Amino acid sequence: MPRLADEGVYLASESTVYRVLKENDMQHHRGRSKKPNV
Repeated sequence: MPRLADEGVYLASESTVYRVLKENDMQHHRGRSKKPNV
């Protein structure tokens, strides 16, 4: 998302992207790094 914004490509606000991911149950931790402590 930030990389696309740096290139001048605007898809949606960051909050909208995260809202859509959450609504579709696609907001999961990925990779080997530790999960955030929220």
